[in-house]
Amino acid sequence: MAERYVAIDLETTGFDPAVDRIIEVGAVRFGRTGRAERFSSFVRPNRGIPREVQALTGIRDVDLLSAPPLAAVLGELRAFAAGCVPVGHNVQFDLAFLDAGGLVLGPHSYDTFDLASVLLTGATRLQLAAVAGELGVAMPVAHRALADADAARAVFLRLLDRLDALPRAVLLDLLAVTEPLAWGLRELVAEAVDRGGLGLPEGPGVLVPAAPVSAARAFAPLEPREGAGGIDEEDVGALFAMLERRPELLPGYVARPTQQAVARAVARALAHQGQLAVEAGTGTGKTLAYLLPAALLALRRGERVVVATHTLNLQEQLVQRDLPAAAAAAEAVAGVPAGTLRGVMLKGRANYLCLERWAEARATPRARTPAEARLQARIAVWLPGTETGELGEIAVPANERAAWDALAADGNDCLSRRCAYVREGTCFLLRARQRAAAAHVVVV
Repeated sequence: MAERYVAIDLETTGFDPAVDRIIEVGAVRFGRTGRAERFSSFVRPNRGIPREVQALTGIRDVDLLSAPPLAAVLGELRAFAAGCVPVGHNVQFDLAFLDAGGLVLGPHSYDTFDLASVLLTGATRLQLAAVAGELGVAMPVAHRALADADAARAVFLRLLDRLDALPRAVLLDLLAVTEPLAWGLRELVAEAVDRGGLGLPEGPGVLVPAAPVSAARAFAPLEPREGAGGIDEEDVGALFAMLERRPELLPGYVARPTQQAVARAVARALAHQGQLAVEAGTGTGKTLAYLLPAALLALRRGERVVVATHTLNLQEQLVQRDLPAAAAAAEAVAGVPAGTLRGVMLKGRANYLCLERWAEARATPRARTPAEARLQARIAVWLPGTETGELGEIAVPANERAAWDALAADGNDCLSRRCAYVREGTCFLLRARQRAAAAHVVVV
């Protein structure tokens, strides 16, 4: 088990260790207690600094005129880092430059990028500054070697704390996922198990089951109200008046006559089960114009309204921003308690994790590609806390999409009647469809 680490960061004239040069070295020696010692030095590169590097780092040629040569700086760094495991954000970049200069640190290293890509399951931006912000690490200076090394140290310690907090079942699953790969994450997981006094397992990790939806969160079936009326122009006026009277429902709302005209047309079409095509320019407020009357009609009649969008981004915008405001206004006008209107998002099958495929992938001993291992490790961390199993909750970069598709609920091989997860009610796709069947507004 490593007890001492050294966070490393370099500023260089470019990206190629064979032709570019180191211009600044920053290192922080530390342990789990948080006590840190720092080393920093400019390096004389014997060449000019490209303008884009000067703009990024603020380091100028004049700053390096009296700097020591690389050999002298690496000699000091060798002594400073002795007995420590290197840590850094995309640390292989820095180690490659050090290796080209004649200093080999290792043989092991820990990359905070790798660790964050697994533990920050929903993060789509994994640059050092973004990860630091996600973890609450202050980073007042960027693209300077010592400041970046110190940020990497703090990020690493925060990520280790998150790793230690994972349940035993998740840690064992991570051990199994990372077993075939020479990946530093496995060593950190094994250390987390050991720190917990749990002992390392003799066999593979266990599957982390998804908890069934609790009865408290399950939706009751819709109850259509026989003889319930529709909505009229007076109702539409009341909906928009509610938004004006309660600005907290939709901050920044401004009344627009054309928006209300569209809403009245939508209300008439819904009340008479007609068809309506509307073309309106940008800024009209079309979304609220159809959501408000649709939400009020669904509440009054106890019936479902389906809203179809062209893109996933618009679908999520509707559910996260527009629908809550429309629902609150409709509930207030209808005189029902807040939270009565139920709105859900329903996506295609490929957006939901298939627990049966996940269990099969976990139980089948075979070599995993790095993309498969990284995604499966992220899923192992994410799975116990998700109620939806939905792709939008977890970061899946393009190079891991094929690995996700192999685990998704898409395909023709789903025999739901034979699936244990369907029978016990934990199938994510089944849950999504059940929520949609019990919702007033379904956004698809």
